[in-house]
Amino acid sequence: MNKIKIFALVLGFVLLGLNVAGLFISLRNPAIYQERGVRDQDDITLTEEQLLEAGERRPEESTAAYIIRLNAAVNKGIAHYWEDEGIEKYNLRVPVYENYLLFIASYIDPQDYRKYEFFNHYKNIERGVGICSLHALVMAGMLKDHGVDSRVVLLNQHVVAMAQVNKERDKWWVVDPDLDVVVKHDMREIEADTDLIKPYYLEKGYEAGYVDFVAQLYGREGNAITRGVYDYLPWKLGCVEYLSYILKWAIPIILLALPALSYFRNKYLETKTSHAQQTLQPDFAREGSVSV
Repeated sequence: MNKIKIFALVLGFVLLGLNVAGLFISLRNPAIYQERGVRDQDDITLTEEQLLEAGERRPEESTAAYIIRLNAAVNKGIAHYWEDEGIEKYNLRVPVYENYLLFIASYIDPQDYRKYEFFNHYKNIERGVGICSLHALVMAGMLKDHGVDSRVVLLNQHVVAMAQVNKERDKWWVVDPDLDVVVKHDMREIEADTDLIKPYYLEKGYEAGYVDFVAQLYGREGNAITRGVYDYLPWKLGCVEYLSYILKWAIPIILLALPALSYFRNKYLETKTSHAQQTLQPDFAREGSVSV
């Protein structure tokens, strides 16, 4: 076996080992529950399992009640944290054992991949850290998983979500899981009068000055309502993420299969050649006996 085949085998086993290890290593570092760099005290209190359980819609639960409960769960299940100091500690860079292709991409294209928001909102839940945009992505994704239409809303320096609370009347609420606020108005109403959001934020205990600042973010200028994650994030990143999770398994399988196929092919050719030689030997013997 030549050096190239040996290298392919070794690399294939290494990559396969990384993938298998990733199946058993969580993206969520338990240290996040004691992290002082989060925005608020007790910013994260729910584990991944508790958040997923809270995300399940209860029998006979109204859409309005589910939206409010889920919003609170996402707020307490994901820490507001996105600091450079936590790039490795809290896996803001996709770790090599999770997806070695996205890990490599973080060095090739650091602007898009060094601190990475997953398209797959369950990966974001597993990691458990993010800023307003990631909270909104998780909220919108979980709502859609449970039959509630949703949108991601890009404000000026903030990201929230919209949830369809009544399908027949096409009634929507704005939800801000990062701040645990549910505004019982849609964006058209809020853009026309940003003061509508103030009672909901004040009710959660935010200071008046901060609420005034947030209200300015809801102004019409610079706002964009998207259909979801593929509109919010560049579609090319979504394709890259989807393909990378296929290729991360396909590549080691191919690397391991090619040398094996080459080995069995050579063995087959050797066997075939040996059989052909053995078949010809009696004919040579007979020809020799006649000539004598």
